[in-house]
Amino acid sequence: MKTEIPGYKILREIGKGGMGVVYRAQRESDSADLAIKILPPTLITPTTAKRFRREGQALMAVDHPNVVKVYEVDCHDGVHYIAMEYVPGKPLSSLVRAHKNGVPLDVGIRYAVEVGRALSVIHDRGMIHRDLKPGNVMIHEDTGLAKLLDFGLVQVEGLTMLTATGSILGTPLYMSPEQCSGQALDLRTDVYSYGALLFHLFTGSPPFQSASAYELLQMQQNDVPPSPAQSRKDIPPEVSQIILRCLEKAPQDRYKGLHDPIAELVALAERSGYSLDPTASREQDSPDVPNAVRVDHTSKSRRFPKRALVGLAAAGAIGIVGFHPALSGFRASTTDIVSEYTDAMFNSSAEAAAPELDPIPTLPRPKIVDPVELARLATQHWNRGRELEGESELAEAYKEYVEATRLYPRYAYLQKLIDLAPQLERHREVRAIVRDCTQQNPGLDRDGSLRQYLGG
Repeated sequence: MKTEIPGYKILREIGKGGMGVVYRAQRESDSADLAIKILPPTLITPTTAKRFRREGQALMAVDHPNVVKVYEVDCHDGVHYIAMEYVPGKPLSSLVRAHKNGVPLDVGIRYAVEVGRALSVIHDRGMIHRDLKPGNVMIHEDTGLAKLLDFGLVQVEGLTMLTATGSILGTPLYMSPEQCSGQALDLRTDVYSYGALLFHLFTGSPPFQSASAYELLQMQQNDVPPSPAQSRKDIPPEVSQIILRCLEKAPQDRYKGLHDPIAELVALAERSGYSLDPTASREQDSPDVPNAVRVDHTSKSRRFPKRALVGLAAAGAIGIVGFHPALSGFRASTTDIVSEYTDAMFNSSAEAAAPELDPIPTLPRPKIVDPVELARLATQHWNRGRELEGESELAEAYKEYVEATRLYPRYAYLQKLIDLAPQLERHREVRAIVRDCTQQNPGLDRDGSLRQYLGG
């Protein structure tokens, strides 16, 4: 269906994700290049539509060189859209991937300051970004400026445009503990995400890593982050201290905002002789990464090897929603969750990932439309099975566990089937299911117990 918005000439679709579709467009009044994000109808209700407009006015009031300019937030014929600055260049995530052990210190400090300033300006206007990550920072190919973008999850103080307490939106690698648990948020959630981003920027890896997004959520809430100095010996102590304070689990233990860490980074740059001029050291930022990715993950990104998407799309996208009590309202596409692992950037569809989500050929494969919905259904069967088992209805519970495993193979599901097999005399059937699952997903058998059950 052709999208039409008065005052704009829609040129082509340049990106798609759980938070909307982005189009390259021209403003008819002056032929200026813009990016227009259209929000999914599923995220809009009569109440949120009013809030969307009010929040849009706040976004339009932001005028800062490190924040992508929002020109218009409006609705036409029921289509809610954001018209914003089009930024030619590459995302910060490309730079991070090009420096496996961390970016050069002067480059990292410069971008850390620019991203911090961008967050500070929206914080000063009562807004919270809630989805800070390297993929949501663009490096302008002409000016070298870092620009914060993707305001699909922005929340204005006192308002909740697209989600509510008790549901989760964001990227697990960079989410704060309170965001992971579905609690109410304030600007200190962005402080935590800023620390996670800096950790990744300076060391080449995020503070916590797992192929399971569910495990990531748990790690963000419970695990103590390692010192950045363990991964990079030449990192200044001041940078490590800033990062670790940002990553404190309790919001009250973090910086109250980003003005103080920015001041500390600027002082460090001055002492070290590092230039904060965005035109400095442009050539060393990322010499081997093409400027192919456009604003808001919007390029038609190259296809990635199937093996790179299998475990991450299945374990990441499914795991985050299916097994966390606060995720009942989660709305996101597979690529929203795994883009920072694979750089699929809105290019991998649910249909492309679907064949890897059901590796049990002995059972009928479900008709998969949305992997996130698939995870939700698997969780329902798992919870129903636990209820039935508690009522000693073991045969019926077994059926529910098999259905959960059919929808999404997971170690806990397989272990439950193994536990019930002797009581129900289902060893042969369970062995077949375990064998098929482990052959398709070797990572399920992390401690070798499944292989031991199969006799080898």
